[in-house]
Amino acid sequence: MNDELQTLHIGALRCIDVGWPGEHRFLYLPGDPRLDRDGNTPMLHLLRMGSADQLSLQMSWEQDPEAVDAARQQLQARFPGEPVSLLPAELDGVHVMLVMVDDAGVSRELGPFTASGTSSNRLALVEAISREDAQAVQAAMDGAESRLRVRYGGGLRVDARVELTLQGSLQPVYAALVPSAPAKSSGWFPFSKKTEAAKPPVPTIEQVRQAVDSALSDGSLTLDVRRTAQFSDDALTRATAPVVNGLVRQILDNWSNAAFAATTPPEDLRIHAATTVPERREWHIQASADLGRAFAGTAPDGADGVPHGGGSPGGPAGTAGTAGTASRTPRASAPGLSGG
Repeated sequence: MNDELQTLHIGALRCIDVGWPGEHRFLYLPGDPRLDRDGNTPMLHLLRMGSADQLSLQMSWEQDPEAVDAARQQLQARFPGEPVSLLPAELDGVHVMLVMVDDAGVSRELGPFTASGTSSNRLALVEAISREDAQAVQAAMDGAESRLRVRYGGGLRVDARVELTLQGSLQPVYAALVPSAPAKSSGWFPFSKKTEAAKPPVPTIEQVRQAVDSALSDGSLTLDVRRTAQFSDDALTRATAPVVNGLVRQILDNWSNAAFAATTPPEDLRIHAATTVPERREWHIQASADLGRAFAGTAPDGADGVPHGGGSPGGPAGTAGTAGTASRTPRASAPGLSGG
């Protein structure tokens, strides 16, 4: 199964393959949350006004443009002369939580706050805070770690698809249901009138299904599958059943014609039916940063490399986990693009 979000690394970017095989269409996830800067100064401020304290900050959750350019060049080098697409993943309902730890070690969450609806996921915040929270903010601005953290989260939706093509010869199916028998002559004379072959009985649905399954097993019929990278295995199982069931119902609905055709089979009786089935996939993506590191100089702008989360497909977004633990359904991949 491939219920986890299937990602791969292209350069420094964590990406999602959303195309058909050989199409080279990728989305990249945002990097680590980072404080915006005014020159070299992180845009995090504490405004003290008597007993009322205010927190002011500006930050974003996006990718480094240089990393995006480098990844795009790598893709073009891997697929020379072929079109490639590398676009930012658009997240829905991006929200931000602040986690503050006061001098006594007690933590408190502030939020959620709604980020901008653009790919930068920018948050510009001016918020009144308590004196205890102000202690945490001041400690972070003094370079202390684990006193002020930010946690971003948002929903990722991907429209995946599968193409199913059922094709091949139906003769083995008819032969299994209606064994052919030569018509009998009414007399020994060569020109004697031949009696019409008896009309075969209507088979049960189980008999037709068994005959179709047998033809799929021996290769007389084939069900070819072509799917985009994020189409799930569970959805594939659900999509293939109606295709086979549809053929079974078609044989039963047209049994009178099929029976006569099977009594004296033509040299070749074939089927070619194709269908496309969509699947909406949803995951919850999250990342966090310790904002004290932006002032301590241990990490740029507070980024701490906490990995993005992957959730369950379909319906509401699943609970976030660690994307690095996701398993990937084996598929052909381009050289130099590492999955993870």
